Amino acid sequence: MTDTTSPALTGQPTNYPLGRLPVEIDPRRRAPEPDEVHHDALAPAPHRCPAAVATWSGWVELGRMTGFGEVAPLPGIWDELVINTAITLPIGVEAYAVYAIGAWMSLRRLSRGTRRFAAISGRRCVAE
Repeated sequence: MTDTTSPALTGQPTNYPLGRLPVEIDPRRRAPEPDEVHHDALAPAPHRCPAAVATWSGWVELGRMTGFGEVAPLPGIWDELVINTAITLPIGVEAYAVYAIGAWMSLRRLSRGTRRFAAISGRRCVAE
């Protein structure tokens, strides 16, 4: 049997739309055994690689065009050391997107405005 008791009906405070839990809780559901877990979604599939490379290179090029680029952090000491800072833009954007989507999907009690801002900004980071 699925427990869909609304926290609002039980007197517990909630900020979920319509006072419902974001997920249904099924007490009969058990954790999968280790040999039942499938990691297909995390496996690098060949059809995903071209899109990932194109997206990453686009972000790096955008970073280069906005002023990020090769920097010699130790001039005069180690002249051959050059760091390309253009990768900091895509790394920062992706990290922010993960953080924002995590806040949006979190089961913690957050205000409706916080969830809305996290949802919009996280989706825009991923989409653009």
